[in-house]
Amino acid sequence: MNKQPVFSFRIIRKYFLSVLLLSLFILVSGCSFLFLGSKDDFPSVFSKTDTVLVVVEDGLYDPLFSELQVYTDDLSVAGLNTVVTVWQSGTFEEFRSFLHITADVKKADSVMLVGSLPVAWYEMNAEGRYEVFPSDLYFMDDESVWWDSDNNGLLDHHTKISVTLPVSRIIGSEQELKGYFHKLHNFRTGEIRLPASGFIFKDDDWFDFQRGSSFGLSRIYRDFEIAESPVITTRDEYAWRLTNDGAEFINQWIHSYPRALYVIENNQYRQISLNDISNWNFKGHFYNLFDCSAARFTEENIGMTYLMKTDYAMAIFGSTKVGGCYQPLVFYDILSRKGTWADAYKQWYNHYGNTSDSWFLGMVILGDPSLEVHSDGPVYRMIDMSLPPEPVQEEIDSLNDKFRDFFDSYTF
Repeated sequence: MNKQPVFSFRIIRKYFLSVLLLSLFILVSGCSFLFLGSKDDFPSVFSKTDTVLVVVEDGLYDPLFSELQVYTDDLSVAGLNTVVTVWQSGTFEEFRSFLHITADVKKADSVMLVGSLPVAWYEMNAEGRYEVFPSDLYFMDDESVWWDSDNNGLLDHHTKISVTLPVSRIIGSEQELKGYFHKLHNFRTGEIRLPASGFIFKDDDWFDFQRGSSFGLSRIYRDFEIAESPVITTRDEYAWRLTNDGAEFINQWIHSYPRALYVIENNQYRQISLNDISNWNFKGHFYNLFDCSAARFTEENIGMTYLMKTDYAMAIFGSTKVGGCYQPLVFYDILSRKGTWADAYKQWYNHYGNTSDSWFLGMVILGDPSLEVHSDGPVYRMIDMSLPPEPVQEEIDSLNDKFRDFFDSYTF
């Protein structure tokens, strides 16, 4: 494979203007400020994760005892508390109550589910498509009311959701889970470390959506690359980039279903299978997957394959249904300010994700929710010229049309 040129940004920091604006604002108000130009209520303050509740599938606790102990010790070194407990059996409704009661008692503010644990299934008509999918948002707010109006075993309505307890999952064989915990330890101790950089890969159907934008990734990294020209967004370019230099954070826009990515080349689809991901051992620690159903954890899926079957992946932000996060600015901003993966998800959903069930009710996080990225950028970025305006409805409709065209034209 030949390396293709990739359009590269080096964000120029406006030192004088940034310092002047920050100084003036602090002088007036005594608090920090973010200038985004698109939303006045952008969350500038968040409560950082302090205690992680780890819920382990019955039967996995003993085999994973040593790994869980190392994990607990590593979080303690990082200044975090850990509570480990076992779930034996029960309905998904009982599991929801169990999570929140345990979290309240133990003062936990995020959850990692280990193994095959209860799932809440949801059905809806989303942008002209009937979909059934798992939604972990059911477990993240114990005050919202959910119901099954036709008594078919699938939830189909809910009241307003406000995430209070972010929930993440890891699922795999006993050996894969051991390997993931070992990888986490190596990441935290610095034995595994990819360059502090970001890589955005926007395949042909997305290349003209807010072209040139980092979507806020420049808040985390000074160095990031955007591949968004159809000439260079090829299967070989993606594979070359992720098997050679790699990047700490990858935001990819590629058609998919749970078991494969489909990269467009000359109006044809070239597949990247789960075996390809595993065999090529892609180099990325963190992924935002704008790939349909790539995080559908109830079956073999792209997101969990990165986590369980490569030596580098630590955490995933993706969807269990058609769609993905086309506006990750809040997510990235929280990460840039040393928020955890769980903090970023919580703030993103409560600020933006709750605006559209059809797009975001399937958004989940996979992996260790207490992880932080290795940001090499400033904590506050007063002016970021790569930030896009909020997408207008016409742009969002166009994204949906691309999904519809793909699923109408391709047989899996």
